[in-house]
Amino acid sequence: MSQIELILTMLGETSTKQIAKSRDARGFNENQKAAKASGTIAGGARKELEKQTGHSVVTTRNNLASLPPSEDLLELPEHYEEAVRTFSEAKLAGKKASPSSN
Repeated sequence: MSQIELILTMLGETSTKQIAKSRDARGFNENQKAAKASGTIAGGARKELEKQTGHSVVTTRNNLASLPPSEDLLELPEHYEEAVRTFSEAKLAGKKASPSSN
C-alpha cells in the first residue's frame, strides 16, 4: 500500500466519521449508509487522481515494510506488567471463589 493509498483510506475513514456524526447515524444501517457515501468520496478522489496522472493509485507494495517501527509500539506502557499481573490474579481469584468451579 502506497502513501497515497493510506491517505485515501484515511479520507474514507474520516469522512465516514464526519458524515455519521452530522447525520446522527444510529445502528448498523445508518452507519453503513455513511460508510458508502464516504467510499464514494474517497473512490472519486482516487479516480480523479488516476485520471489526472495517468497512473493507477492501487499498488501491491507494502508501505509498512519501508518504514521503521514506531518507537511507542516497541515499549510497554508504564506499569503494564503490574496491571496484567493484578488483572490475572483477580481473574484467578474470581474463578476459585466461583461456586461452579467446585
